Amino acid sequence: GVTLVTSTHMNKIIAINEENQTCTVGPGMYGPAFEEALNQAPEMFGCQRRYTCGHFPQSFEYSTVGGWVVTLGSGQNSTYYGDAYDLVVAQEYVTPAGNFATLEYPATATGPKLNDIMKGSEGTFGILVEVTWKLYRYLPENNQYFGLMYPSWEAAVAASREIMQGEFGRPAIYRISDPEETDRGLKLYGVPGFAD
Repeated sequence: GVTLVTSTHMNKIIAINEENQTCTVGPGMYGPAFEEALNQAPEMFGCQRRYTCGHFPQSFEYSTVGGWVVTLGSGQNSTYYGDAYDLVVAQEYVTPAGNFATLEYPATATGPKLNDIMKGSEGTFGILVEVTWKLYRYLPENNQYFGLMYPSWEAAVAASREIMQGEFGRPAIYRISDPEETDRGLKLYGVPGFAD
């Protein structure tokens, strides 16, 4: 077997394309460093806007961009942004048969798409050495956090279906918790009336 530690060398943003709103990045860049650099894009890269990667898996602090791609990671904000599969625009690989890169176009109308085949391949076909990732504008002032309580599981499912199928925009995060999970969360965060 082969062990690669891409976080020591392939751990930087290579380029930001503001016209396409994409970023080319090394696969070894950790999530927090990637997000911070995108949030600080005007200062660090001379960009006109601040950006977010839109991908926040449970393992965000300990995982890399390349890890998200090769394992088809899904994040907390995937309701709005999509998962890693949706955010990868292009990839570059080193393989035993040679190197190749997929096209950096935001969309193509041809198929089959090699880019899609490589997503989630977990190193089976080659070593990921570069990723072009879709970016979103970083607008924290537009965030609003709230929770809803429903009288039953069935009511929560029905409301969720309406929210997801309604054509008025999706929330970044949407999650239903059953009564047991809700109680654990309320106790964990010290909500009055939910002490052990």
